[in-house]
Amino acid sequence: DLVARFEREAYALKSLANPNVVSIIDAGHVENTHYFAMEFIDGITLRTRITREPLSFLDACFITSHILQGLKAAHKHGIIHRDLKPENVLLEFSGRDYTNRPNRAVLVDFGLVGIGGVAFDPHPNLTRSKVTMGTVNYMAPEQHYGHPVDARTDIYALGAILFEILTHRGLWESRTRRGT
Repeated sequence: DLVARFEREAYALKSLANPNVVSIIDAGHVENTHYFAMEFIDGITLRTRITREPLSFLDACFITSHILQGLKAAHKHGIIHRDLKPENVLLEFSGRDYTNRPNRAVLVDFGLVGIGGVAFDPHPNLTRSKVTMGTVNYMAPEQHYGHPVDARTDIYALGAILFEILTHRGLWESRTRRGT
């Protein structure tokens, strides 16, 4: 199952050519080792960045616009990410000053990718649209309940990310837990 998911991610990413989606340079296998080589992104995850210090409103808009461009490219090809979260967005910077505005935001980890609203499944025993997979705090209701997903599922997740960036708490995080 893991090898098939790995192959599915490589297949999906090979079809995209967008600066806001990580590029696959090569993919294949040697004996029992499967691999794909991705472009190097010199930076940090969005999770790391928002944990360090709050983003300005302009930086949040800049990053969100880049995520939207990556999603637009994926959705144009019928590809649904299905696990969009701050850990799956890399921020590329010039140099090592991660407090400035990044050069770009790049979507990564398409391991739960769905094509045309259904998980791309070259092997019948893998994830299907009726199986709940993803990260609960960023899942749209239809995804949570195992219903078919579409581009709106990723947009919902992006909304949850933007909420977290702007409020400094998760969409479903209790205010009393953090003492605010």
